[in-house]
Amino acid sequence: PGVDLGLSVRWASMNVGAGEPEEYGDYYAWGEVEPYYVPGTGSFDPPVWKYGKTDGYHWTSYKWSNDEGNILYKYCLSSETGLWGGDGEPDGKTVLDLEDDAAHVILGGGWRMPTYEECKELVSLCTWTRSSFNGVKGFTVTGPNDNTIFIPAASLRAEVTFGEPESCFLWSSTIWTKEGEASSWTEQSRYAWYYCYNYHDYPLISSDGRCGGLSIRAVIE
Repeated sequence: PGVDLGLSVRWASMNVGAGEPEEYGDYYAWGEVEPYYVPGTGSFDPPVWKYGKTDGYHWTSYKWSNDEGNILYKYCLSSETGLWGGDGEPDGKTVLDLEDDAAHVILGGGWRMPTYEECKELVSLCTWTRSSFNGVKGFTVTGPNDNTIFIPAASLRAEVTFGEPESCFLWSSTIWTKEGEASSWTEQSRYAWYYCYNYHDYPLISSDGRCGGLSIRAVIE
């Protein structure tokens, strides 16, 4: 299973929650394994939100924080400014446990979300070209061995609305840890890495608040 792009892992041919390569799939907050909306309504604007999730992809809905996102209960690097809300010392976890990895929980087997390093490979070693597949806009990603995958321009869920049109944003499994990229450990703990192709018109790695609703593309060894 998986498409061999000539990288360190094989990549799924479609997003988690999709049935075909051109389908958007579902949107997930980082470290959560279920969308916040009723199944089948994710591409609506706004979707039909589940009970208790009417604020959409916001800290008030996020499983691993309080309503403001200034206290975290898992995946926390520091107790600075009282950020840690769990027992004892902060857990220091930088990569999702498999139980919190939507790709692994939903697809099973050896499937999981890609790490920061694996996302960096996809961005830096592959060629990304704007294209369409079965009438859906997106990106053809061509690996060093010339094999390809298609990533639809599914945008993202920022609270209750879609983000940048004709863009894709996909989570990694890694918290924002790169030295020098954040102003504080607190800021790092609240963010996670993602990879995207957006209005900059080239693929890149960036970070966003963990409560955001992004797509997921699974990998396997």
